Amino acid sequence: PLGIPLTYKLIKALANERLMDTVLNNNKKANARTYLQESLFKHVMISQDPENLKAVLATKFKDFSFAERASHMTPVFGSGIFTQDGSVWKHSRAMLRPQFSKEQVSRLEHVLAHAGQLVE
Repeated sequence: PLGIPLTYKLIKALANERLMDTVLNNNKKANARTYLQESLFKHVMISQDPENLKAVLATKFKDFSFAERASHMTPVFGSGIFTQDGSVWKHSRAMLRPQFSKEQVSRLEHVLAHAGQLVE
């Protein structure tokens, strides 16, 4: 009821540094690419469907608001494309667009080598 068990589970996972594992396990248990989750009086739509993500992040961006996402994600990502909304996001996206050209993406092996060093 009211998402209390899920909220407790997520808080406990956060305290034990297992939040991402818990979230991924919840996604597997849902057995759906898109589903509604209730957590303390809030309904949250979770999706791993590429078409839904494309709609939210590109083709229908204006139909969605990321106000709550920004308040949760800013401590992790700072102020940037993952936490911005509206015209500020549009500007950031335009600045990043050249980095996703075919020429840049074709050099993915080079990026992966550096990303691997960063993770180590």
